[in-house]
Amino acid sequence: MALTLEISSAVAENEGGVKILQDFAAACHQYGFIPSVQLHNTVSQQTLQKIIDCGLPMSAHAPIVGDYSLNLATEKNLDIIFDAFDKNADFMRQNNIKRSVFHGFSMCDDLIPRMRCQDDYRITLKKSCRDEFLLEDSWLNVDFSHLEEYRTRQHILKKNLAELRRRYPDLLFCIENDMPIYGYSNMKLAQMAFLEHPVCIDIGHLYSSSLLFDFDFFAELEFGMQNLDVQMIHFHNSLMTAETPKKEIRDGHQRLVTPSKMNWQKALKIFLKYNMQNFVLEIGTANADDVHAFARIANS
Repeated sequence: MALTLEISSAVAENEGGVKILQDFAAACHQYGFIPSVQLHNTVSQQTLQKIIDCGLPMSAHAPIVGDYSLNLATEKNLDIIFDAFDKNADFMRQNNIKRSVFHGFSMCDDLIPRMRCQDDYRITLKKSCRDEFLLEDSWLNVDFSHLEEYRTRQHILKKNLAELRRRYPDLLFCIENDMPIYGYSNMKLAQMAFLEHPVCIDIGHLYSSSLLFDFDFFAELEFGMQNLDVQMIHFHNSLMTAETPKKEIRDGHQRLVTPSKMNWQKALKIFLKYNMQNFVLEIGTANADDVHAFARIANS
């Protein structure tokens, strides 16, 4: 089976985006990769049409449509949340999309508004977060995974994910490991094994979690590939290091050609050792050069 390499729809939001998509696809074909585009959850209708006109296959980072995010670690408002899933399932079917990913574990019962643009990010997530789950004067999480509430919500999430699979047997909704911010709670792959649900591993999120909570990033990747149903990888670089102060830890989403100490090359080798076939360059500034950087390691 050929490896599928996807690029974020964010690269097509600006002028020249169609050329970036075309060059990306040509680079993928050069190495025998299947090119695809993952629709970011802030994708505009104009950009969606650009991608459709390019004829590239698509996956989705849900929610793409609707009013709410997709938190399934709650027993409240499930009729509204599953209605949001229904709207996204309809969108996927209408656009011939079979695979998607979403963030599904927040430590709250409140409905979380859907992020519609990057400026919404902090405003939206602050509405769903409780101060006791954050480092002081920071939006980064403390480790609350030992709490009884965490375990209770894990059980609720597992039950709701089973219902998700029952409702949409024709579609894949992977749950993603979270960036450890604002009470998002899938912070380690070892904790996600309990869910028994298809997973998207985001290496930037996991790398940040490893720096924040002092665990071995590469050992955690090995555990995930051995014990989880990993269907998709969000692949990007990070400028964080072991010397970064805890409260200054941020997400990745840097280009693969950017010098760093993350060692994404080693991470890629781990994934390929387990025959992983679906990678998403979740990088808003990616282009064909990142395909070449990826292929140099993948083919070495």
